Amino acid sequence: MMRERFGWVECPRKRSGDRKRVWIQAVSVGELLAIGPLIQRLHSSKDWDVYVSTTTSTGYAMAKDTYRKDATHVFAFPLDFWPFVRRAWLRVAPDLVILTEGEMWPEHLHQAKKRGIPSVLINARISDRTCARLKAMPFAVSIMHGSVSAIGAASTMDADRILALGIPRNRVRVTGNLKFDAVDGAKVSDEENEVMCADAGWDMQDDHRVVIGASTWPGEEKLIIDAMCALRAEGAKLRLILVPRHGERRMEIGALLRSYDELVWAFRSEGVRSAVPVDVYVVDTVGELRRFLQMADVAVIGKSFPPHGQGQTPVESAALGIPMIYGPSMSNFRAVCLELESAGGARKLKDGALLLPALRELLNDPESASRMSEAARMVFERNRGSLDRTITLLDEMTQSLPHRNW
Repeated sequence: MMRERFGWVECPRKRSGDRKRVWIQAVSVGELLAIGPLIQRLHSSKDWDVYVSTTTSTGYAMAKDTYRKDATHVFAFPLDFWPFVRRAWLRVAPDLVILTEGEMWPEHLHQAKKRGIPSVLINARISDRTCARLKAMPFAVSIMHGSVSAIGAASTMDADRILALGIPRNRVRVTGNLKFDAVDGAKVSDEENEVMCADAGWDMQDDHRVVIGASTWPGEEKLIIDAMCALRAEGAKLRLILVPRHGERRMEIGALLRSYDELVWAFRSEGVRSAVPVDVYVVDTVGELRRFLQMADVAVIGKSFPPHGQGQTPVESAALGIPMIYGPSMSNFRAVCLELESAGGARKLKDGALLLPALRELLNDPESASRMSEAARMVFERNRGSLDRTITLLDEMTQSLPHRNW
């Protein structure tokens, strides 16, 4: 992986008559999962060889495993400096470059523009903080966004922000959020669910309620555990699933859990079936959030409570119709969250102190939770279709290339 960061990408030299090559860059696991249907569509067209690069080690491992059949090659994205990027470009020799969400790498885009290769930013999002920063640095907008051929915005709000930065209107369109098409709303089988419960020592037939902390960040685990303990002290039969955004934080989370003498807990990565029901089950493995979400009665979305901001995606919870709560900072998903809140499919809290009463209310009011579930699912369904709109944009950007068939 380190050699690839310096541009030494191991791939066959492109020859005359070879299929066209598309280079897709996604930073980490979340972005890679979102573009899964796009990778599969390009691969199934038989006209494209798909080269996927990523920045994080977890994303690299996940892409190697998940896209081994659909991607011609998975590699580490080179450091964005001329000698490394140029070396990677000479080896990959793409006919199309795709970047995801907020991915703007100046030298990478410069290489595309210099060679006349179309570059497209898909699923484009601009958070509150990024928007304010870019407005204060118009030269940065010119360097980065000025080199991209087209932008497919994740929402109307994101498109408006991109246009406000001075990007020409003819290069921006709303294609929607690919995460709605990438997420499977179907639930796992009862048999699989039973196995997952058994790993935590749980009986599917008991009357315990389950709260899940979805993609949590430091400090949020304690906030959720404290709320759970308070509810249990009130007599609630309650269990907790924690899915930290970074599984490598298991030592830190283990130290936190050891400070709660009354709790029984276990880590999924240890692979040991619990002999007794655990109070807190920590899913510190990669790519299993959706599987465990459906076991929950309420989801608390991570990276949304101070001191964190921006938020983690609420789309998986919406797809499964899981009532969700999050803190005041969901700027990365502002458009989605506004729609969820307006429909009654999610609840936004002003601060962490409100988590306990919010959980108490939802867990004690099944009718309200059911309405939230239906509303969240409705929002998910009406946002589907972004994959087809993205494919249409890519088709238009490459119409001068022969043998288009996506």
